[in-house]
Amino acid sequence: MEIAGISYELSGPGMVALILRPSLTPEIFAEIRKLSVTPLLSSLAFEYIGGCLVFHCSGGVTEHICKNILAMLKAAEETAQETHKIDAGQTADHAKLEQVKKNYAVNTAAEIFGVPIQ
Repeated sequence: MEIAGISYELSGPGMVALILRPSLTPEIFAEIRKLSVTPLLSSLAFEYIGGCLVFHCSGGVTEHICKNILAMLKAAEETAQETHKIDAGQTADHAKLEQVKKNYAVNTAAEIFGVPIQ
């Protein structure tokens, strides 16, 4: 995830709206909220507005703030991707289990009724 620009419309005195590529998703924003626990990052009061990551910086933007935000964005994206992989795996396992249940039910019914499965 990279910062593609600053939204002029959503930025103003004491707040900056970052346009991210790929676009910020609710899942990645949730990870950002979890990761913004350091005193510096928690003081920035991140928000998700208009698809942008908005943060408040009454003291102005510094290189230190930028480096911390970039590191946090990378970690949030990686965590969200890992979570997605786990969820996808669980969904696939659930689908397999449902298929096994369906096969058992259909085969049992066909056997009991003495008819073929079509």
